[in-house]
Amino acid sequence: YTTIRWKSKISGHASLEVFDALGRKVKTLIDEFRQQGNYTEYFDSEELPSGTYFNHLKVGNNVTTIKMIIMK
Repeated sequence: YTTIRWKSKISGHASLEVFDALGRKVKTLIDEFRQQGNYTEYFDSEELPSGTYFNHLKVGNNVTTIKMIIMK
């Protein structure tokens, strides 16, 4: 499991998706309205092979992408 902590300074529709190195979406962790605040999401990567992945977080018009490496 991987823990993803994030903070939103605004309220709005939030989506947190995981993409592989080829840009294919492998998992949607959240896709809902969130109030401003601190959040913790848990990502079960058990079914994914080792490799480089990207967490794509979008809240309103704010977008953040974070690189993640899964090693087994």
